[in-house]
Amino acid sequence: MPKHPGGAPRKPFDWIISKNGKAAFIDTKTINNKAFPNSFIDVNQVTEFLKHAKERIEAGYVINLRTINQLIFVPATTLSLCVQSRGSINQDTHGVITLGTNETMDIEKIFLLTEANQNRQT
Repeated sequence: MPKHPGGAPRKPFDWIISKNGKAAFIDTKTINNKAFPNSFIDVNQVTEFLKHAKERIEAGYVINLRTINQLIFVPATTLSLCVQSRGSINQDTHGVITLGTNETMDIEKIFLLTEANQNRQT
C-alpha cells in the first residue's frame, strides 16, 4: 500500500459502499469547474482500482463538479483511459455515470453499472 509522507499507509479510496452483497470502492473529488482535468487523476489509485475491478468490485471517483452542481461517477476503466490522454472528464465523457446533484444524488446508480457488466459476462 502506498505510504503517506508522514509514514502511515495511504488508502486508495475514501469510501466503501455496498448494496445487496455488492461493494464499490469510491474516492471522492471536488472541483470548482464543470470538468475534472485528466492530469488530476492519480495513476497509483487507478492501478489499485483496476485490481478491484478485475474481481467485479466497482471502483472509481465520485466527482463533485461544483460550478454545475453535478456529481458523476467515473469507473476505474474510464479513469485508466483518461489518464493516458489530455483533456478532462465531465458528465458527457463515455463511461461516466451522472449521479445527480448534491441534493438529489442517487449513489445506487453505481451498482446498476456493476449489474449491467455482470449480465454481459454471463
